[in-house]
Amino acid sequence: MLLSRRLGHAARAVAVCVASIPLAQCALAPTPRLPAPRLDQELPGQCVAREVSRKPLVVEDGRLLYVEPAAFVPNHRGDVMLAGTMNMLIDLSSEGRVKGASGDSVFGALIRRDGRAHIIPSPVPDGRLLTGIRAVARKDGGWSAVFAESKPHPREEVAPDTAVRLWHGIYDGKRWSLLEQLPLPTEGALRPRLAATPVLRGDTLAWAMTLRVPNLANRIALFERRGGRWTYEIIPTFHAQVQLAYSDTLGLMMAVVQPDTMVRSDGNSLILWARKPAWRRVRRVVHGDAEGQVYTPSLTLSPTGGVLSWHAQVDDGPPRAGREARVMIGALEERNTPVVTLDSAAVSTQYPFAPVLLPGGGRLWVVEHALPDMRSTEIRFVRDSAQTGVLMGRIPNPYLSQFYGATAVGPREVLVTGLQYFANRYIVSLLLRVRVECRGDKP
Repeated sequence: MLLSRRLGHAARAVAVCVASIPLAQCALAPTPRLPAPRLDQELPGQCVAREVSRKPLVVEDGRLLYVEPAAFVPNHRGDVMLAGTMNMLIDLSSEGRVKGASGDSVFGALIRRDGRAHIIPSPVPDGRLLTGIRAVARKDGGWSAVFAESKPHPREEVAPDTAVRLWHGIYDGKRWSLLEQLPLPTEGALRPRLAATPVLRGDTLAWAMTLRVPNLANRIALFERRGGRWTYEIIPTFHAQVQLAYSDTLGLMMAVVQPDTMVRSDGNSLILWARKPAWRRVRRVVHGDAEGQVYTPSLTLSPTGGVLSWHAQVDDGPPRAGREARVMIGALEERNTPVVTLDSAAVSTQYPFAPVLLPGGGRLWVVEHALPDMRSTEIRFVRDSAQTGVLMGRIPNPYLSQFYGATAVGPREVLVTGLQYFANRYIVSLLLRVRVECRGDKP
């Protein structure tokens, strides 16, 4: 099949296009742009986000590529690893005609700061099915990638959420310099699809995912690599999702989406856990039943203040925009701080709702906003200011569904990637570059 069966029902709805249609006739559909706010209408010091370019992802040999942004991670030089379970590589003739396509044949792509892109080959041979791909940047400019190997089922239309092996690899920007296998729990089934984003502190790498054990509530399987050796532990807490973060005061922490067992009825609260030395509950940050149930959380902790971002279910909202994009900033290990609503008609992403951290300490969020007609959406660039969300810029959403991601690639430059159809039959990553401009900047 040319179309990856891992794309699910949305991708299977694509109409078939004749593969020999010239590239010029099968170009990506143009999307009209909405004007960003004019600088002369802004308050002093305010910033706006402006789109400066958009183009499909083309690798070094001229082929088009789609990669699911399950991992979209920059290094300190502004190069970005883009990796994910679903991918499609499209071969073009010298005349720009589609010659063929292969699905799930690569690990991802390395997108250089200057826009050049290179294929990252799969480190696991024999075309094995990979899922749960996550990555974290290393101080040496490379990346540590963790992922699961899944056993495909011929009758399943999407990748099965199972793991028969777990892997860790180090990619240095040119080649895989390390590949090692992680130990597996002796009982239960690992579910890597909603695996946590790994965290790296010194020489310690931590990763977590759901472990389902028959007749028991979900467990968390926590894997750690210290001194070149992997170990794991099983944490008995019923949960829906887990993210990891390091605290200078409490060490490794877990942000767990789960019912609060200290109240009679609850769902999708967010609880912080810490290991001192055994894992214990520290505090509830978000009460799901009272404040809106938590989805796709992201948590970072630092001496200057933590950042917790999430989508909250709003029961009285319209069907497609029944969630709010929210953020909490401050000493989250110790106390709650005011909740800032970034968008009141947000569409959840498939991935953790993380801020884009700009060099120098700035941050913004990329939000999919549902328009009043409930049939279309736009991509918004929002920052927090004075306990409210401030719109910096917006563009009509060129992507399919919630398959998009964003990251910083320079002091004031943001790269956004997502899925767009090509020639009606194929898919490609569309790269948007957005520049943050502030009043008073030098030309």
